[in-house]
Amino acid sequence: MTHVRTNARFVIGIILLWSIIIIARLGYIQIYQHTIYADLAREQSHMTLHAQPPRACIYDHCGQQLVHNRKRKALCASPAECSDFTTLRNYIATYFPDRLQALDAAPDAHFLYIRRHPSQDDIDTITDHPIADIYYIHEDERSPIDNAITPIIGQTDSDNTGISGLEYYYNQQLQGTAGIHHLYRDARSNTLHFKKYVEKPVVPGTPLYTTIDSPLSFLIHQTVEHHVDKLHAKLGTAIVMDPKTGNIQTLAQVNKDTSESLMPITQTYELGSVIKAFLMTAALEEGVTHPDELIWCENTRSTTIKGMPITTWHADGTLPFADVIRFSNNIGTAKIAQRIGKKLYHHYRACGFGDKTGITFPGEQAGHITPPHKWSLASPLSLSFGYEISASLLQLARAFSIFANDGHLVTPRIINPEDPPVWSDQRFRHDTIEQARNIIRIDHTGSTARRGQIPGYTIFGKTGSAYLITNGTYDHSRSIYTFVGLVEHGDYQRVIVTCVKEPQGKNMYAATVAVPLFKSVAQTVLLHDHQIQGDNHETSRSS
Repeated sequence: MTHVRTNARFVIGIILLWSIIIIARLGYIQIYQHTIYADLAREQSHMTLHAQPPRACIYDHCGQQLVHNRKRKALCASPAECSDFTTLRNYIATYFPDRLQALDAAPDAHFLYIRRHPSQDDIDTITDHPIADIYYIHEDERSPIDNAITPIIGQTDSDNTGISGLEYYYNQQLQGTAGIHHLYRDARSNTLHFKKYVEKPVVPGTPLYTTIDSPLSFLIHQTVEHHVDKLHAKLGTAIVMDPKTGNIQTLAQVNKDTSESLMPITQTYELGSVIKAFLMTAALEEGVTHPDELIWCENTRSTTIKGMPITTWHADGTLPFADVIRFSNNIGTAKIAQRIGKKLYHHYRACGFGDKTGITFPGEQAGHITPPHKWSLASPLSLSFGYEISASLLQLARAFSIFANDGHLVTPRIINPEDPPVWSDQRFRHDTIEQARNIIRIDHTGSTARRGQIPGYTIFGKTGSAYLITNGTYDHSRSIYTFVGLVEHGDYQRVIVTCVKEPQGKNMYAATVAVPLFKSVAQTVLLHDHQIQGDNHETSRSS
């Protein structure tokens, strides 16, 4: 009997001891480790979701979409949660060896990209050799609707963030603001949720409305591409701008050399004789000459002026100043530049050269003009035919707007076509602009741009060619050819700039390279705009 009581006391003692230990442990957990386990419980049951709104759309001037938002597949894995890490590692080593290093660097990661842009071969591999620990997710993808407008629209990266063009410049506006959502669930289930609240609501991006005419851009891109292919050139481009509003209808670029950014805005060059249109305007404004003054061009292609060598493309004798510009004689223009002197620099600046145009696009360059305090004896001569001054094609288009706007510059724009245009103050007198327009109207006999005439329209323009620089020196095997023109018919006006870089062939001139491209582009624009006006007229009559 005594033995039984002893055993009972022993059992009761053991039970009491375990009870004390359990109570002490629970007390320790509840009091001293409360925060740790509360955080663990929240981690198991709480999810924070970052909800990114769809990227806002970009539209052309008629409200047509210029971009697509799509979903793309991405191959992923969760190394920390996989069923068999060794199997996963062997699989990646076999089929995706370039991702093995990333896996080994983060074996405890809860998420790892295997392929963000899987090829069809990648997809076939997963289909033919499936593995449970590699799965698909869907991500947002953005792309322009047509390659013709890709340089303008730009691109987004794998995270759908703008990295070039308008996508980059207006990234914050287009991207919107991600929302933060909190979700509470049963820790044992991924589907049973019992509480959800929004900490920060999703703010959608704001659409972007451009001045671009997408159907016209497609047509112009085809025209430029055909011309570039025919000449075996490295690059061709065209700008079409309304000089009254500054609205850019198209910025077409075909680049066979590299995929550089939008060259008419982001690159500057010494453009050659197109600058003579603005030297002419400066000379008339200063009163140092007049259209009928006879200028002795020395009847040679090569001479010296104040000890500086000057060459020109064609030997001319005595020419009226108007023909010096029309025939693009370097000797005659150099003599006039000497008369203008240092004021030439200020007149070039008045035309907008050396300053950014104000267009809202990334990477715009201001260009350069050698200032008078750095001039050599050759500087005024070089500046007279387009050297020692670099400019973008967009600056050239803007500068030529003075001939459409009675001496006022217009600010080019690619966004917000409904905003009022921005004009500068009047940079040149009315009579100066009228004289200049008469000189550069290309229906005159002998004009280097006479191939650019279009029946029924008045065309003003100037050609230019220049050597490109290789390793710090002018390379006579590499040239760029440019034409800037103003097309008029009644109230209708368009400034068009065409440029061809490094065409292949002999006896190349801007008149035979850039002017034919201008004519093709201009005819395409006129046909397109005439069709639009006809459609609008029919719509108005129907209303």
